[in-house]
Amino acid sequence: MDTIDRRMILAGAGLVGAAALARVAKGGPLDPPLGPVAPTGRTVQEIYDKVARTSVGYAEPRVPVQSLPGSATALHVITEPGSYYLTGNILGQPGKNGIEIHANGVVLDLQGYAVIGCGLAGITSIGTAAHIKVFNGRSRQNGAFGVDLTGADGTGFGGIVEDVRAEDNTRDGIRVRYGAIARCFASGNGDNGISGVIATVTECWAGLNPGVGIGVCFGSLVQHCNAHGNGAVGIVACGGSRIVHSIASGSGGDGLQVTDQSSAAHNIANGNQTGIAAFNDNCEVSDNVLIRNPADGIRITGSGTAVFRNRVRGSASPFSIAAGNSHGPIVNVAGVGDISAVPNANHPQANFVY
Repeated sequence: MDTIDRRMILAGAGLVGAAALARVAKGGPLDPPLGPVAPTGRTVQEIYDKVARTSVGYAEPRVPVQSLPGSATALHVITEPGSYYLTGNILGQPGKNGIEIHANGVVLDLQGYAVIGCGLAGITSIGTAAHIKVFNGRSRQNGAFGVDLTGADGTGFGGIVEDVRAEDNTRDGIRVRYGAIARCFASGNGDNGISGVIATVTECWAGLNPGVGIGVCFGSLVQHCNAHGNGAVGIVACGGSRIVHSIASGSGGDGLQVTDQSSAAHNIANGNQTGIAAFNDNCEVSDNVLIRNPADGIRITGSGTAVFRNRVRGSASPFSIAAGNSHGPIVNVAGVGDISAVPNANHPQANFVY
């Protein structure tokens, strides 16, 4: 079969297929049916009814905070357990907290919005309210704390703060008790950046606070955090707490400070007055790098503290260790090149000046 015949056969098949499709795909009538035009979707009222507060509950499982009434001490008050969210920024008033939480079991999603300029705290728990989570937004320029979940006299339990920026508040940026703080930013607050009691602080940044950048006590943990340019101390751990894998730089006093059976391990302290200070007995300082802290690299007072495997450079007094404490050999290897021939350089607990 020559080329022309094949082309004719294919063309014929195409015409037959098109005719078949034409028989199947007949269009409907173009004239609309008789009667009024009817809606084909949900009405605005139906959508509103799905999300609005009602006397019997909520179709949307979360409650908009701005729909809640206030009180003599707060713009909005949460009195029931549940999940809540912001629908916009909350602008404060003199003499009032922004949001007060009076109930246990509250989850508050800031949705990227901010609580701004309240006369008292931005967000605070009241009384014994516990098991509260606040996340995903900002609290700034408030007259007390940015976010305070410690409750009355520190009775709050199980407070969690995540992904919150606390900036330029008159007192601490963020506080919890028996809880956790993660991925938060605290800057320019009037006292401390972040504080926790029996708490875990993870992947947080605290800077330019006149007091302590991050301070924890009583069995707390600070890990993978960064404290920069704080006025007093970068990171403090007391009462059996621990600082690990964190950085403190540019503090007006100590970069890291551990007291009362606390420890600091695998940290960096750079450009503070003193790199690490330990006092009030029975602490451990190990595996840290201390660079360009002009006063002391490591300063140990009290007794019973162990100092192992640290490295110090650029301090007037690399190791200032009071009697009654224990430490590995202090080995000066500054500029020697290969340190293998330096006495005690291969000691497993050696501390180095370089």
